Amino acid sequence: MSATPRKPRPAISEMFNPPTDNAIPPVPKLSATKNIASNTPDKTSKSSAALRDQIRKAKAARKSDVASTQGSKTVASGYSTDAQSDPFNQLPKLGTSLLKRRIDMARTDGRLNLIAMGLQEFPPEVLKMYDFEANADSSVPWGEAVDLTRFNVADNDLKAIPDELFPDVDMANVDNNEEVDLPQFGGIEVLDLHGNLLRTLPMGLRRLERLTSLNLTRNNLDDNVFEVISQIKPLRDLKLSECSLSGTLPESIGQLHALKTLDLSGNKLTALPDSMQSLTHLRILDVSQNKLTSLSLSILQSCPLRDLLATKNSLAGTLFPPSVPGHPRLERLVVSCNSLTSLTPLPTLALPSLATLDFSVNRITALPDLAACPQLTALLAEDNKLTELPRGFTALARLKSADFTGNDLRVIDEEVGLMEALVSLRVAANPLRDRKFLTMGAEEIKKDLRGRLAPDLNF
Repeated sequence: MSATPRKPRPAISEMFNPPTDNAIPPVPKLSATKNIASNTPDKTSKSSAALRDQIRKAKAARKSDVASTQGSKTVASGYSTDAQSDPFNQLPKLGTSLLKRRIDMARTDGRLNLIAMGLQEFPPEVLKMYDFEANADSSVPWGEAVDLTRFNVADNDLKAIPDELFPDVDMANVDNNEEVDLPQFGGIEVLDLHGNLLRTLPMGLRRLERLTSLNLTRNNLDDNVFEVISQIKPLRDLKLSECSLSGTLPESIGQLHALKTLDLSGNKLTALPDSMQSLTHLRILDVSQNKLTSLSLSILQSCPLRDLLATKNSLAGTLFPPSVPGHPRLERLVVSCNSLTSLTPLPTLALPSLATLDFSVNRITALPDLAACPQLTALLAEDNKLTELPRGFTALARLKSADFTGNDLRVIDEEVGLMEALVSLRVAANPLRDRKFLTMGAEEIKKDLRGRLAPDLNF
């Protein structure tokens, strides 16, 4: 076998030769006009005033070639001046490349996602994401930039929102020649700040004329935030769950006439204001896990409520006062885990659109006639003190599920066997005469009951 030829090795003297000038490629100079196409069309129609102003600056900068005066941030010795802001490496590190990519993406699709990034304050890159000089090396041509519409900074450690982010500037009163910091984020429609450490809000939020959804869940907000929130007129969705709110909800909430969803769960509210009747578009109200003693249903009558959720409060006595026979549009009513003794003092509860009724874990001893609830599909009455099924129960043709676990029922009406839609019937932990029903399923119970009916009623 022939030997494999070996590659020639350099002489030892050649291995210590000094590097030539071509060994290190020249470092290109940074250009402020990089990635600004000379033929990029001007798309100012989809940009805010602040964004148009930045595009104008970009064009002016290209003409004057300001890039030639800009130097590198790294000095000749190789020492980076960025380290001076954190010389002992103490601050949490947010990947600048990741942040830059997300900001560049936000300039093209209008959505900025900074969820769970350990932020204690808003990064300068965000505050200046529409500043031309600060983003000279952006990969997004300025003529193609769009307004930010969705901004999500949930689950961080933010303690405050700087006024610089949302300046309190009335654009209607700004002179075109006036030197003023224009709002960069005036096009925001959805703002998610949940899971932070905020106590206050900047007054400039009231200038967001397109903001329809605001999520402030799990912040430690001061009651004074309603001075700002109540002035955000376009709001349709407001979440204030677990925000340490207490006492009576401020009357100013009634100024949000466009509001459709209001989540106040997980606070310490004791009462709802009379101004709630002004929320004539409110469809969903969640006041679960508060300290309410009444739902003020006479006030909520003017609201087109679809869902009313009030589990785990301090509700006691009668839910509906005598002056309120029911609600025409309510589809879901949840008042579980309270101390109610009755739903209404009237013989009938008029809830023609109701699909779900949940009053489990209360002290209710009797129910009104449910014949006026023809759309009911789920009835949850677990852990109360009911001694019999309510009148009109067997007439509920759409009822699919009924839970009477842990009551004082002794007899089940034989006509329950004719309820064709009923697929789930739970009667465990009741002193029933027919003990076998305690462990039987709905179909077995219905079959047994049908066998007891007169021949003309059985099928």
